[in-house]
Amino acid sequence: MSILWIVLLLLISIAVAWGLERLFGRGETLDRGLVLCFWKLSDRRKFFRTLGMLPIGVLALTCFHWAFASWWLTGVAGGLLLLVFIVQAVWYYRKWKETE
Repeated sequence: MSILWIVLLLLISIAVAWGLERLFGRGETLDRGLVLCFWKLSDRRKFFRTLGMLPIGVLALTCFHWAFASWWLTGVAGGLLLLVFIVQAVWYYRKWKETE
């Protein structure tokens, strides 16, 4: 039953993120200054922001392990986080180099 709630929460999160991108994602991207909206960043800054999220991911994974005390679940969650991190970093790096 708890897996169903996790999947539902994940789908809701994806839908909200997609909706916000459609609503606010259009327009000029910025390469300097403080930008709160991720979609307003240039591809170069999205790449560096992705790299900057690595310590937060490690901290989240540590908290996940403390909460569930399961090496198996921590390994699965860590593998998924690593996969998403690598795909996102490669994606924004390629987009950055294409726009240069």
